[in-house]
Amino acid sequence: MDPLRRRSPHPRREEPRTPPDARVPEVAAALAAAEQDRGPARTAQDIATRYQVSTRTAERLLTKARTHTG
Repeated sequence: MDPLRRRSPHPRREEPRTPPDARVPEVAAALAAAEQDRGPARTAQDIATRYQVSTRTAERLLTKARTHTG
């Protein structure tokens, strides 16, 4: 076996994946509305206040929302 190739983990030992963040589509919709002048521009501080998270987490949500499709 190639030493650089990694084996997939055993299915029974694999940790469950975290579910997708439900806030991302909401933030993406708010960004889309702001682009179409149907709502205020969203900042990390707005998102942090709305979802009661840190500013850094709000920045992460904004980054994910900008690349969100669906």
